[in-house]
Amino acid sequence: MKKILMTLMVVSVIVSLPLNAKTLSIQVKKSVLKASPSFLGKNLITLTYGDKVSELDSKDDWIKVSTKSKKGWLHSSALTDKVVVLKNTSKKAISGVSSDEMVLAGKGFNKQVESKYRKDNPKMRFDSVDKMEKYSVSSQSQRAFAKSGKLKY
Repeated sequence: MKKILMTLMVVSVIVSLPLNAKTLSIQVKKSVLKASPSFLGKNLITLTYGDKVSELDSKDDWIKVSTKSKKGWLHSSALTDKVVVLKNTSKKAISGVSSDEMVLAGKGFNKQVESKYRKDNPKMRFDSVDKMEKYSVSSQSQRAFAKSGKLKY
């Protein structure tokens, strides 16, 4: 009888573990799942706005998560515990909205907000902002930079 009770307890603990995992959503346009808790860690996969992950552990500002296919680390700034839903709930809604527009709208930024901001800030160089948004540095270049500068990562 003791053996059966002990087995049932172990099974119930194992079965309940995934239920206790906290579900988080990606709250940025793109975030790279890292093999280690560092921006210079090896890239595993790219996750996008609204993707769901399960929290496994944390270390400083990094959260260890699992996806359907991988386990790795994401910076906490890329995650939210709020439910992010990317679906069209109105039959009259205009289709053909880009993923960039969806992300901005989810954060409260749309054409009207941009127009008002441009009007309120006429000296703002939006072309420079657009140029900065397109600039990226590969993880390989970042690691090479860190290694050449003997930076700890």
